[in-house]
Amino acid sequence: PLCNPGNMDYTSLTNDLVLMFIILFVYAILSPITSYVMLIGFFCLTVGYRNQVLFVYDPSNDTGGKLWPKAAGYLVLCMLIAQVTIFGVLTLKESPGGALMFPL
Repeated sequence: PLCNPGNMDYTSLTNDLVLMFIILFVYAILSPITSYVMLIGFFCLTVGYRNQVLFVYDPSNDTGGKLWPKAAGYLVLCMLIAQVTIFGVLTLKESPGGALMFPL
């Protein structure tokens, strides 16, 4: 019912956001138009989830920012996966940039 919305599923939200960040970081180099599509997607998610978190769901499970270091670690992991993927693509294309990216 509308009077009892339940709890917000943060695990599903986190998984979706990590997937979107991986797609953004990997394809931002390979296909820059993806950055604009993801910008629109993140904007829509921000508007929707801000309303849901502020006005619908109960803030009783608020951690006070304790999950922020884990989220930052996920972003670093996404960037590492993007670097490895771009290194692989450049190596497969046999471009000289692939060998130069190895130290990164």
